Amino acid sequence: MAVVSVINFRGLFLFVLTSVLLNQCILGTEEKNDGGILIEGSNTLIFQIPTSQEQDETGYICSKFSFHFCLIGYFGRPKNPKARVNARRDSDLLDFWELIGPIHRKINWFSFSQHYGAEFGKCCRYQGNTYLLFGYDNGLSPQQYYNRVTDFSATTLTSSGHSLKRLNIIKAYYDPKICANIIVRLGFGQGELHLSGSVTHTPFIFPPHGNEENIVFFSYAGIRNELTFDWFKKHVVCVAQSWICREFPLQKKKVFHQNEMSRRLLRENNTTTNRSELFDGFHQ
Repeated sequence: MAVVSVINFRGLFLFVLTSVLLNQCILGTEEKNDGGILIEGSNTLIFQIPTSQEQDETGYICSKFSFHFCLIGYFGRPKNPKARVNARRDSDLLDFWELIGPIHRKINWFSFSQHYGAEFGKCCRYQGNTYLLFGYDNGLSPQQYYNRVTDFSATTLTSSGHSLKRLNIIKAYYDPKICANIIVRLGFGQGELHLSGSVTHTPFIFPPHGNEENIVFFSYAGIRNELTFDWFKKHVVCVAQSWICREFPLQKKKVFHQNEMSRRLLRENNTTTNRSELFDGFHQ
C-alpha cells in the first residue's frame, strides 16, 4: 500500500509541476454543493483554514487569530427530530457560555462576528448562537454539545456506538496557476463526503500553514482515505494546540503522512517547492 501511495503521489507531483510549467490544466466541472448537506444521522466537526481575503473571507478572519486553524463548530442532525423540543431549558444558553468560555481559546474557537464589538475573536455570544442553532434546536443539552465540540478523538459517539471520524466536508477553490483545488475548510464525522467549490478530477492541495514550507497534495479520488482526522490532528491541530494530542492520542496504527512523502519527492526531483513559489501572497 505504501509503494502504491509513493507512485501515485510521484505522478501527482509531476503532473502539477508540469502543469505549472506549461500553464495547462485538465479541467473537470466545478462542484456547487454548498449548504444543506447534512442528512439525518450525520454529523461533522468543521475547521477553517486561514487564507488571504481574496481566497476566502472566513479564512481571512481566521488568519487574524491563528496561523493553523479555527474551529467552526459541531453540526449534526439527529435521527429522531421529534425529540428535539423536549430537551430544551431556558437556562441552556447561559449554561453553555459558562462551559465554553474557559476553553474556547484552547480549541481555537474564536468569535468571527464583528457585530459584537469587543467580543470579536473572543467569546461567547458567537459560540452560543452556534449552539442554539445546532445543539439546542436539535435537543442537545449544553453539556452534550460541549462534549461534542471539544471531542478530538478519532471516533465519535453515534446512536449505534462509536464510529470513526471520516472526512465528510471539503470547501475549496480552484487555482488555475497550479491546476489544483486549494482546501479552505473541512469537516470530520459521519456521513457522505460533500464537496463545494472544487473542480472534479483535479488534485487537492492542503495549503502551508504556520512555519510549514511544504505543499501537501491529495488525489481527487483518494482524498477521503488519505486526509484522515489523525493526519489533520498531527500536522495542523496539535501544532497549534499540543495538549489535544496528549488528551486525544493518535491511533496506534500507522497512517499515511503526505508531508513525509512531499519532502522525499522534493529531494528526489531536486526541486524547491514552497509557499513563496506556489502561493504568492497566500498569507498577506
